[in-house]
Amino acid sequence: MFWKYFIGITILSSAIYVGYLFMYKKYFINLSEMLYLKGNPKKYLEDIDKFPSTIFFHKKLREMMKIDAYIMIDDEESLEKLFDYLNNTRLRNADEFIVHQKQVTFYSSKNNLPKVKEAYEKMLKVKETLSSKTNTYDATIKECEYIIAILEKDGKFAKEL
Repeated sequence: MFWKYFIGITILSSAIYVGYLFMYKKYFINLSEMLYLKGNPKKYLEDIDKFPSTIFFHKKLREMMKIDAYIMIDDEESLEKLFDYLNNTRLRNADEFIVHQKQVTFYSSKNNLPKVKEAYEKMLKVKETLSSKTNTYDATIKECEYIIAILEKDGKFAKEL
């Protein structure tokens, strides 16, 4: 008798879980299309703060997702606040690495060499703590070194380019 309830609850729970995964994927694709294909960062920022986003993405992830939209809008004040918040928040090491990478990208577009170097140094510290079997972060580090060399105009990588 009780096994019927157990099977029913298991089937119902599985259906709810699969539905949640389907809706999560659909919502994430809609947000990505809105920002990257349609180029509508203001609508993206509005939707990031709506109720469905709070169900699918935790607060730190939602804040990280705002970085690209603010870069597209070129809202320096909001980006500075967001970077300060994320730098003072405990993030996973990989997420922290990505935030510093985006800082390097943003500050390099503003030709702010001291902040680029500061973010690059933080990237190196975080990379040391990452336990990656493959060197997936080496290409990103090399790219940031290129950016710094270009901003310093030292020609360090001229032969490689």
